[in-house]
Amino acid sequence: MNQFSTNFWLCKSKKNSQNLCPIYCRVTINGRRTEKSTNIYIAPEEWSSKRQKIISKASEHLNDRLFNFKVGIEKQLIKIEKKHGNITIESFKKKEVPIPTAIDAYKSYVAYRQNDLTSVAAIKSLTTYCNVFEKFALKNNLKNLLISEVNVGTIDAFVLFLRSKKMTNANAKKKIGYSSNVIRKAIRQLQVVVEYMYNQQVIYANPLAFYKPRLETDRKTMIFLEQSELQILEGYKFSKLRLQHAADLFIFQCYTGFSYNELVSFDAAKDTKLWKDTLFIQKARGKTGTECLLPFLSNAQRIYNKYNKSLPLLTNQKYNAYLKEIGKMIGFNKKLTTHVARKTAAMMFYENGASEQIVAKMLGHTTAKTTFNFYAQVRESVMIRFMR
Repeated sequence: MNQFSTNFWLCKSKKNSQNLCPIYCRVTINGRRTEKSTNIYIAPEEWSSKRQKIISKASEHLNDRLFNFKVGIEKQLIKIEKKHGNITIESFKKKEVPIPTAIDAYKSYVAYRQNDLTSVAAIKSLTTYCNVFEKFALKNNLKNLLISEVNVGTIDAFVLFLRSKKMTNANAKKKIGYSSNVIRKAIRQLQVVVEYMYNQQVIYANPLAFYKPRLETDRKTMIFLEQSELQILEGYKFSKLRLQHAADLFIFQCYTGFSYNELVSFDAAKDTKLWKDTLFIQKARGKTGTECLLPFLSNAQRIYNKYNKSLPLLTNQKYNAYLKEIGKMIGFNKKLTTHVARKTAAMMFYENGASEQIVAKMLGHTTAKTTFNFYAQVRESVMIRFMR
């Protein structure tokens, strides 16, 4: 029967320039030893060899990383034992995977996810976050930073980079820096990459497992059309055909809750079904693949049949440009976009008595949190409207 154990010790002979010492993990397998660095540095007085833990309040949060490191090694040893029966120092070292740089690890994760993601938008989003992180690493001379060395300090530097980055998007509202919401997503994505490497046993500890970003959420005013405004739009006759097409597409979105991607891929022959004399739309969301399910309302069917079941599709850029022109022409003090149509649909579902769960199914939300955030905005909007 194999016997193995893990113990931590402070290597005082390897102090860094800040007089901090690294914590090593000693792995004992059937009486033989090997050692691995945890990449955690602390002051000598912060360590208790008897208790095998960090005792200072300022650094005690690092004990979670030590625990993760120990569990990771034990999982590796158990895996070797199940496969080969006998465990040796040589077999333990042989099974170790070379630790990649943070950039290479990120790219490896993107390649892995591309195999099971069906949404082009999701793949594009993941690739974008990877490219942003690579630019950060190169700018801060972190090209050779190992994925095991990514820590809270790395996150802080990454946040600073994202906040100070000059935006190249001409339509960006801020000339400098990403929004807090985007920064939060970028951090979360990096956490997922580190977690993936930990689960693949490439690294023995997940240094970001217990990290929670403390960023204020950017509160944006929810923009949607009131029922009266939607009726004005439906009754307006445009002299220019391109504007009429854009207006009809927008109205169609308002009664389906479709995003632009779902709009351009909609095919009633494939995406509808009849159930108890009611025609339903049943379609996977283009961004997440989550299925949406809602009645194919008569107002939406009217638009669809108006064009002989072939919607007059426009490019996303032209569509939004035409919507902006339409809003000014009618006299709306709101900037119309494809996403405003989706919010209008959600508001309409809500005002007609749909519960949070039903709205989630209609809009194809992946998590209840997304729907809850929408409901919170709706409640605020309704309250403001009644207080006027």
